[in-house]
Amino acid sequence: MKIKLAIIIFFVSGFLESCNAQPNTVSSKPQKDSVYSYKTASADGIGKLYKGREISKIMGANGSDWLERSERNQEENTNLAIERISLPVDGVVADIGAGTGYYSFRLSHKVP
Repeated sequence: MKIKLAIIIFFVSGFLESCNAQPNTVSSKPQKDSVYSYKTASADGIGKLYKGREISKIMGANGSDWLERSERNQEENTNLAIERISLPVDGVVADIGAGTGYYSFRLSHKVP
C-alpha cells in the first residue's frame, strides 16, 4: 500500500510541476498577422512583445510588492483605466488572475 501511495504521489507531483512549467523561449516564427513581435527574452520576460512591451513571466506571490507599489498609478494611470470602465446596471466583474486584487478592490466600488 505504501509503495502504491508513493507512486501516486510521484506521478501527481510530476503532473503538477509540468502544469506550472514555463518555457524559457518563445518561438521565433510568429504568424504574419500576429499583433506580437519577438526578441531575445530578458531576465524577467518571455521574449514576446505586445505593442513594444515585453510580456513578463508568470509572477508568484513573492512579486506582490511590485503589484502594490506606490508609483503604480503614476506609471500605468490605473485611475483612468478604472474610470473608463462602465458597467451596466446588472453588470458583473470577474478579475481572473487578480494577483493581490489591486484592480478588484478598486473596481468593486463600481459594481452595481
